[in-house]
Amino acid sequence: SKNGDTSTENGVTLCAHHHQAIHAGQLRITRVDGEFRFVLHPLLDPKQQPRKNYFYQT
Repeated sequence: SKNGDTSTENGVTLCAHHHQAIHAGQLRITRVDGEFRFVLHPLLDPKQQPRKNYFYQT
C-alpha cells in the first residue's frame, strides 16, 4: 500500500493485530542479514532496535 515491492520473497505472515499495527505505524518490519526483524513504536523502544521473533520461525 506504500508503493513497496510485493512478492513471496519479501512477505511475512502476521496475525490480524500485528497487521493492523503495521498500517497504523506502530510496528515496522525490516530485513537484517536476510531475516525479518520487527521494530516497535518509538514510545515502546526509543532505540528502535530490530528484534527477531523467536516464537515463530520458518
